[in-house]
Amino acid sequence: MYDTNLPAVSFSKEVCARKEHRCCECWAPIVPKETYRHDKGCWSGEWSVFKTCAACAALRDELDYYIYEQLANALQARRYDSNPVSPLSLEEALFHIRYNGYP
Repeated sequence: MYDTNLPAVSFSKEVCARKEHRCCECWAPIVPKETYRHDKGCWSGEWSVFKTCAACAALRDELDYYIYEQLANALQARRYDSNPVSPLSLEEALFHIRYNGYP
């Protein structure tokens, strides 16, 4: 979803996967029994569903950035602002979150 408008209606919940899904941000598999964020909303009359792994959801919350499927771009822009020589990739950021907290 590339629409920056707010949804007319939206729902968000943490759920436990019963089958494998893909994260809408990093495309990593969300395996059964793993907790992930399930967001559903109606933008311009069309419903969309987004499934986000726990690490990307934590990063999205930390960045306070809620345009779906654009987290990597937001992270690179934020990192570039503070360090234009070495922007942090989404994979590097997720590694840091999983093992060290937010970079």
